[in-house]
Amino acid sequence: MRALLRVTLLVAGLVALLVAGNLDVQGMPEPHAFPRQITATPSATPISCDPLGIDVGWKLYMSEQPYVEGQPLPPETTVFQRGIRRVYAVLRTPCSSSSPESFTINVEIRNFFGGVQFDSGPLTLRRGQWYSVEWAVGEDQSIPSGAYTTDLNHLDASRPGRVAQVEWIVGVDVFFDREVYNGDQEAVITVVDAGMSADSVPVHVWSEHGDPAGFSLSLPRVAQGRFSSRESGTNLHFCDSQSCFSSDPAARILRVEHGDRVFVSYDRNGELHPPFTDEATWYRAGFTPTPTWPPSPTPG
Repeated sequence: MRALLRVTLLVAGLVALLVAGNLDVQGMPEPHAFPRQITATPSATPISCDPLGIDVGWKLYMSEQPYVEGQPLPPETTVFQRGIRRVYAVLRTPCSSSSPESFTINVEIRNFFGGVQFDSGPLTLRRGQWYSVEWAVGEDQSIPSGAYTTDLNHLDASRPGRVAQVEWIVGVDVFFDREVYNGDQEAVITVVDAGMSADSVPVHVWSEHGDPAGFSLSLPRVAQGRFSSRESGTNLHFCDSQSCFSSDPAARILRVEHGDRVFVSYDRNGELHPPFTDEATWYRAGFTPTPTWPPSPTPG
């Protein structure tokens, strides 16, 4: 499989776009996949450094967003939803006055087995600057689910070696098996979490009007990284005002109203902010919703 990679180097005051070639995700990048060395122009923007001189070293984290000059730093992400096409390594070079004026580094991403999935090639960066490096795959592809490691390597001959490393995961999601449920149809709930090895995971379910508070339920592991109610016979059931007064968490019964939206969320034991969610709609038995026309435009 070939993955299209682009390296976006964003510097305060200057944006330099690097377009790289194809990358063999099974092994080392091809020679033409390495961009030529780029020297960044320093910005007049004050260096963002710890005034106490403590937090002055290398910074590295992953994000779904790039660094953009003049805007707040992009939020850190350690767990990415399955199907994502691009991720960003956000980094800052050391900002101590005793540090060199520039550094030659490369950003390298490896999968769980140690195979190189992305290599930025050598990049020359200025002291005390924020940058982001993008790894993107083709329009009809997505980054494979699994665990990854991003290394920030110092290539200068005087002090070669890894200066920062972060671990992150692709492949987390939660979903119902249908968009619409009628009457006594059961809802199958599935969580996909490539980095979770527990025997079960908790999810929270609720309905818009019938039971806005909802309740939590447990999904057993059915395969590595996959948790579902189907195989264990622990699917979610629904009841409305004609058959119940309230939800029954022990029986996995959620109180709903006709036309209610029902929701499920997964926060990985509080680690995900915001949590991953999915929603569906419940109608009484025999009811068929009328399609709207023209259909609502698709965002984006």
